Amino acid sequence: VAMNMGGCLASPAFNAVIPDTVPLEQRGLCITIGSWTANVCTVLGFGVGWMLGEGIFFTDTMLWRINIVMWGLDMPFFLIACNGEAGLWKPEHLPAPKPESEPEVASKKNDGSGGGSCQTMVGSFVESFRYPTYKWYWIFLAMNAFSTMVETSFQFFWLQDCFPAGYFFFQWRVASNVKSAVALTGMITTFLSVVCIATLRPHWWRERFGGRQVILWGMLLNYFVRPFSFALF
Repeated sequence: VAMNMGGCLASPAFNAVIPDTVPLEQRGLCITIGSWTANVCTVLGFGVGWMLGEGIFFTDTMLWRINIVMWGLDMPFFLIACNGEAGLWKPEHLPAPKPESEPEVASKKNDGSGGGSCQTMVGSFVESFRYPTYKWYWIFLAMNAFSTMVETSFQFFWLQDCFPAGYFFFQWRVASNVKSAVALTGMITTFLSVVCIATLRPHWWRERFGGRQVILWGMLLNYFVRPFSFALF
């Protein structure tokens, strides 16, 4: 609950960094580089998960300690990236100075400070749905998040039921339990993304055909292939 609340608060600002700071002609390239880097790190993380499941080198206690140390090492870079110091952040959008002749307004009802009743917040959210693009994109994301939650919840049991004797690839046992199998599956999937991002240059396709068109065709391909891959395996 705490992680999801924090993610909900941070994700809008996080996703707005590139549009706010990068020129339009470079956004696709910046997203490509960021996605590739994140996928490489994810591959390494899944690799550690596979080694943990197979009992190779890593232990649960060791990973907890590594996580704490990594967070401590990462914090200074995080603060630098957010243009702040520990315990002190400057507001990103400073209020414009008012002319001396302008009288002070006593009411702060619409000062944009984030206050307001629940009815006001709900009204602002509903007001955004008058834009068709936002409305349908929000519906898509909500349904996609729900389906992903259902799918991932059953994936572990599906692997456990289908492969009770272990997981083999051409007579070579690649995983001995569900923990290792899930990590290995994620590692292979993410590694394919790393290769695809490096070779297909997704930013070029975005600049050539448009971002929404690439999203549409790419997602359609993914949705058509995915059920058949589950049935095959």
